[in-house]
Amino acid sequence: MNKSRQILLLTSGQISNTDETINLCCKMAIHTRIFTIGLGLSPNRALIKSLARVTNGKATLIPPDAKVEYYVADQLQRILQPSFNNINICWTYPSENNPIQFIIPTHPPNVLFSETRVLVYALLNETQPLEREIKIELIENKEQ
Repeated sequence: MNKSRQILLLTSGQISNTDETINLCCKMAIHTRIFTIGLGLSPNRALIKSLARVTNGKATLIPPDAKVEYYVADQLQRILQPSFNNINICWTYPSENNPIQFIIPTHPPNVLFSETRVLVYALLNETQPLEREIKIELIENKEQ
């Protein structure tokens, strides 16, 4: 998928199949972010926060008698941030000796969003000399 999908979900969070919903959204997280807004006196905080967390979105809980428009506008501002699709990670080191044994994750996320964090780990081979510089580039493949 070349495009990312952004969902703004306004909910009281009262559903009976919370675990199944979170698992489904976790599978969609490859190309989907969900921004949740919890409404009402007692929204299901665990559901609202989990849906946003597993999809790299953002959860917001609206206090009773607050102006909903302010919270919706704040979430829409996040939704409109640029995204980068079909990302490749390129590790470069100055010599032909590869000090990297393996990298986690083995495949980068399909979509990266502005102002979000991505963690990448590399295990370095201690028998190889470690150069002072290892360069990491994120490259967006626009051809796919």
